[in-house]
Amino acid sequence: MPDVSVMLELLVVVALLALVARRLKVPYPIILVVGGLAIGMVPGLPRVTLAPDLVFFVFLPPLVYAGGWFTSLRDLKANIRAIGLLAVGLVLFTIA
Repeated sequence: MPDVSVMLELLVVVALLALVARRLKVPYPIILVVGGLAIGMVPGLPRVTLAPDLVFFVFLPPLVYAGGWFTSLRDLKANIRAIGLLAVGLVLFTIA
């Protein structure tokens, strides 16, 4: 279990990265991934491991909910065929 102070520091970094994404008008998941990769490359930082259940039940649902809430319906309708094919195709590929 990671130290609570390390988790709080990471939470602050995530909030700052989200602010940077808003200022740059870049989708926040891109900035979070790039920021996470950069943080992961810093030598000497403690290793943080999370249980998969914690990620799936605590962190992932708010991200999916927020992504759905702020999705443009116009873009969704314009790309519905590609989204549907990728959703079904990638699930079938993963199952195989």
